[in-house]
Amino acid sequence: MMCGFKEDLEDMKDMLESMAAVLKDAERRSVTEESVLLWLKRLKNAAYDISDMLNGFQDKSKSATLLALVVSTYKGTYTS
Repeated sequence: MMCGFKEDLEDMKDMLESMAAVLKDAERRSVTEESVLLWLKRLKNAAYDISDMLNGFQDKSKSATLLALVVSTYKGTYTS
């Protein structure tokens, strides 16, 4: 089950890279059509949301890993 979740995260990272490439191309081409500008704005917002979500997950994952390491290192050192 966790393997599928990691694959989903990798898929999201790949999609984010694709979105960034589209946005970069659009900025370089100086798109002027209103409908395209609106779509690009929404795409950029979605990319930011995905990036924030991935960063938040990575931060939580790092914190959980550090906590597990600390707990396993000091397990049994203190008695209740």
